Amino acid sequence: MSVKARPAPPGLPAFLLPALVLYGGLVLLPVAQSVVFSFLSFGARSVTFAGTANYAELLSDPVFYRAFAHNLVLALASVVIQIPLALAFALALQSSSPLSRALRSLVFSPMILPSAVVAILFTLLYNPFEGPLNAFLESAAGVSPLWLADESLVLPSLIAAISWRYIGFHMMLLLAALQAVDPSLHEAAALDGAGPWLRFRHVTLPSIFPMLRLSVLLAVLGSLKYFDIVYRRTKGGPNHASELLTTWLFKEGIEARRFGYASAVAAALMLASLAAGAAIRFSRRRRVSA
Repeated sequence: MSVKARPAPPGLPAFLLPALVLYGGLVLLPVAQSVVFSFLSFGARSVTFAGTANYAELLSDPVFYRAFAHNLVLALASVVIQIPLALAFALALQSSSPLSRALRSLVFSPMILPSAVVAILFTLLYNPFEGPLNAFLESAAGVSPLWLADESLVLPSLIAAISWRYIGFHMMLLLAALQAVDPSLHEAAALDGAGPWLRFRHVTLPSIFPMLRLSVLLAVLGSLKYFDIVYRRTKGGPNHASELLTTWLFKEGIEARRFGYASAVAAALMLASLAAGAAIRFSRRRRVSA
């Protein structure tokens, strides 16, 4: 009896090579270089091997822990605020009427604004003396908070600005998933006597779950590497109350020129991103196995 040999698996398609070369040169090589830099000490005119000294300093740096905690708060707030609101907008605006299309554009419009414009808009909104928000609060309740100068208010104020900008992005992702749900599934559930809530729970949610998971992943990873609006408005202040890993990395690496320590912060940020991605992927496997 003769046994046919299995054909050899096809090799790497040639059309992928340019993309892989670009990915290796623009992503993998800088990541590897950053890891190497984290074990070095950069002097004014010399570079020496520092071993794990940068990581030892990192683990004893209270600002690093505070910045990391702020990133976790931002990630949690992004998931809790952005995803439910985006899903609510997507459910409300999934019809093809002209009004729905106009409202979709309105909700999505903050996403296309440059971060500098968003920062300026919220600086004007949070202005403690001439801003419309404080003008309303002062007339209604007699209070005039210092939104970006108060240590207890600065992080929630920035989270509100970030959420406002990205809700429309997640809405469009979830809207695409909702429009891909087979209408016959809802019709069959309705014939079986399922009301709107049961149809949403047992038909809509399972159908859009992959896109929901993607939105959560993007929100968490985006929160871990967020930089622009925070640095433009507060630079991590006051007293590190809005410090993030990226702003601390920028200060230590670019402003203080401590490239080795900044590379250690970057390595920690990369590990946190990988851990977050792995956790979300593991939750998917548990759901499938359940």
